[in-house]
Amino acid sequence: MTVAKDAIIERNGRMTAFVVRDGAAQPTPVTVGDGTGNRFVVLSGLKPGDKVVTRGNEGLRPGQRLNIISQASAPASGRSGG
Repeated sequence: MTVAKDAIIERNGRMTAFVVRDGAAQPTPVTVGDGTGNRFVVLSGLKPGDKVVTRGNEGLRPGQRLNIISQASAPASGRSGG
């Protein structure tokens, strides 16, 4: 599975993605592998179909309500490559 590189935030050596749950941002620890194009291979933390925040995620707080404007590239992809 891969996810857009913009969805991953690194803080204090920890990788996190904000997953959309019930219209709110929930930080989720992730482990990523190699980058492929503009995506990272996700080794753990996300499951296929999870919707992740790719823009404005650096300033989010846990539980913050979201206004979703586009879902075109938001779902984590079950693809193993690019």
